[in-house]
Amino acid sequence: MKRILLIILTTAFTIAAYTQELNKTDIDSVSQKEMLIGKCSLEGIINNAMFSEAIKTENKYYKPDTASIKLINDKMENVSVMLFMGTWCGDSKEQVPRFMMIMDMLHYDNKSIKIYCNKRGKYSDDPYDAQYNILKVPTFIFFKEGVEIGRIVETPKVSLEKDLLEIVRGH
Repeated sequence: MKRILLIILTTAFTIAAYTQELNKTDIDSVSQKEMLIGKCSLEGIINNAMFSEAIKTENKYYKPDTASIKLINDKMENVSVMLFMGTWCGDSKEQVPRFMMIMDMLHYDNKSIKIYCNKRGKYSDDPYDAQYNILKVPTFIFFKEGVEIGRIVETPKVSLEKDLLEIVRGH
């Protein structure tokens, strides 16, 4: 009986997770612009008025370290990513476009990145904030075969590429 209940609950949770509405919006109290909240897609972020200009700027001026990217490439197998960010956040506007550029250079399947957009105050309506102890955005969490192997919180120590290389080298 317990096994059947566990299967039912797991199935219900999985269905709820996959049917969660993507790219919900709310009005930012400071800018009065539409910000994304909750689970989001890359397309939603790219098309968000608060975020699209930052993407254009970073894509124009940021030059990723190709040597580090070549070293990362062999280590990304079975690595998944959760990203917590804010479309209103200056650090997110700088780091997330850079991260997406790096993932593109790695030919990483961007659809495999789970993205959660937080409101000001760095919280979202998702239970993941508490579960993953999200205190600052952006927070990039890397998993290998379901186990967390490292994080980049708010800003990288050296650069996104070099910090990511250190994370994936360790595992």
